Amino acid sequence: FEAQSQLATSSFVFDNAKKSVVYPNPSNGQINIELAAGFNTNVKGSLIEIASGKVVHAFEVSGAINTVNLNNFSTGMYLLKLQSGNTVENHKLVISQ
Repeated sequence: FEAQSQLATSSFVFDNAKKSVVYPNPSNGQINIELAAGFNTNVKGSLIEIASGKVVHAFEVSGAINTVNLNNFSTGMYLLKLQSGNTVENHKLVISQ
């Protein structure tokens, strides 16, 4: 039995492709997002509260490095979704203020 190095469908490739970087994590209310090369210029971001599944904040980022202020959100676990065209990334994010 031989392990495969790449799992792919027509629109997604799951391999060692570079993902965007979100830091610091845990965050005290402000995060930096370094977008991966696969994203176009206009990237839509969503902050989703894991406990309720609700989108609590929507925003757009467009540069290679972006700062997003999340000071108004409660301490907890969130999912940060980044999407541009067919490119989608999800990052777990902890806010601890």
